[in-house]
Amino acid sequence: MLSEDDFLEDVAFDEAERRRRILQDIAAQVRQHGVHFAALGHPLLGDALYGGDASLLARPALHSAAADLTQPVTGQPLHITAPVPEDLRAFGFERYI
Repeated sequence: MLSEDDFLEDVAFDEAERRRRILQDIAAQVRQHGVHFAALGHPLLGDALYGGDASLLARPALHSAAADLTQPVTGQPLHITAPVPEDLRAFGFERYI
């Protein structure tokens, strides 16, 4: 009979592979947002792949300025913020935060 340790050993990745998979997942999420917004008739600024205007920005205009989470061990609420990147400041996104 297989144990949990046997399974974990079989699927263990080295650090480079783990990071590659994380980045691959992030890229897939960005593409999915682009598809959904384009389907609604509102392609993302900078997302030329799905009809967004890429003449003003060289990447999709996505940024998570704040997130409210629950710390999984302590149950404490967390409020995490990140400054708006310089390339998005020119568009005045700070006013929506």
